[in-house]
Amino acid sequence: MKKSIRVILIGVLCICAILGFFLIAKLSHPKTIKDKIIEKCSNATDINISMSDITDFEWDKCIVYGPSTQSKDICDVLNIDYNTYLDLNYGIIFLNKNNVVYEETFDVSDNDLENKIPEFIIYPYKQNESTQAKYARFEKDKAEFKCVKKESDNGCYYRSYPV
Repeated sequence: MKKSIRVILIGVLCICAILGFFLIAKLSHPKTIKDKIIEKCSNATDINISMSDITDFEWDKCIVYGPSTQSKDICDVLNIDYNTYLDLNYGIIFLNKNNVVYEETFDVSDNDLENKIPEFIIYPYKQNESTQAKYARFEKDKAEFKCVKKESDNGCYYRSYPV
């Protein structure tokens, strides 16, 4: 009897240790820009978000780009050396004194065959704008975006546009 209680206690302790490890790993993993925007927009269908309110690093300008943007475009608009392959996604790059301090891409590929709608996209142009720019540059005090939450058969998805 004592042996079986010991085995059960060791099993429970192992499970607690494993769960504790995953909890610590999740808490120590920083949230992405996408996560922060979705969190702010989750209780509203339409909200304005200032990038300076959701970033915890120093930056003075950012660029938002779409799928047809190339590294050369980033180099030209920001006057920096930028050799990252942008793929065919949307993304955002933050700079401080012409140095990249943070960048994030928003995958629009069809990895999940069930859900054909990407969960999150940030556009470089205003909502319903007839001319859709490939990229746009924003100074820190002007980097404000409207986040729109929409429903689909597979759940919610989010779209952000410059204000």
